[in-house]
Amino acid sequence: MTVTDAFVDDTVVQARVEHYAMFSALLAEPPSAELMEAAKRLAAHYGGSGDETTRLVTAWRQFAQALETQPPAVWAEEYERLFYGVSRPEVIPYGSFYLTGFMMEEPLAELRSWWAEKGLHRRAEISEPEDHIAAVLEVMTHLIALRDESAQRDFFVRFVWPWAGRFATALAEAPNAGGYRALAELLDAFLTLEAFYWEVEV
Repeated sequence: MTVTDAFVDDTVVQARVEHYAMFSALLAEPPSAELMEAAKRLAAHYGGSGDETTRLVTAWRQFAQALETQPPAVWAEEYERLFYGVSRPEVIPYGSFYLTGFMMEEPLAELRSWWAEKGLHRRAEISEPEDHIAAVLEVMTHLIALRDESAQRDFFVRFVWPWAGRFATALAEAPNAGGYRALAELLDAFLTLEAFYWEVEV
């Protein structure tokens, strides 16, 4: 099966949408109990069965274990510690930071130009800039649902792959990361698989 064949398969499209949507939701704000229950259902589905030992399946199983052992309220508290902090966040969720060392830099301007070209607009209730990890992953969800393979590859290569893995590493290594460490490892495994399918150097 070619990359194009795989990415238009209904099952693969649904799986990719569910992965990106879950990552985006869990990284956008302190998660609700309802969101955590939805994540558990996805973990049960994608965690595999039998002797499957691919990196993604293994990461899903570790994430499933974290979901079972850490109550929703603790996930929400952990999110606030990691991304808000008392004086500063432990983990920076903005692409510009990983690409330039600073926030609100040229990569954000380029991303906004891409949004404008595609007719995308930030929702009024969203205050975070467009290069927030949750926003970037949400755009991928949207493009996959539209089945626009060309736009997906362009966006992934230009605005996801160059920094999202570094974000995942920073999240996994954060001192106060608990359940979110498992999420970070799952995100990294998934993005690496995406890069393989898009034939991007890993």
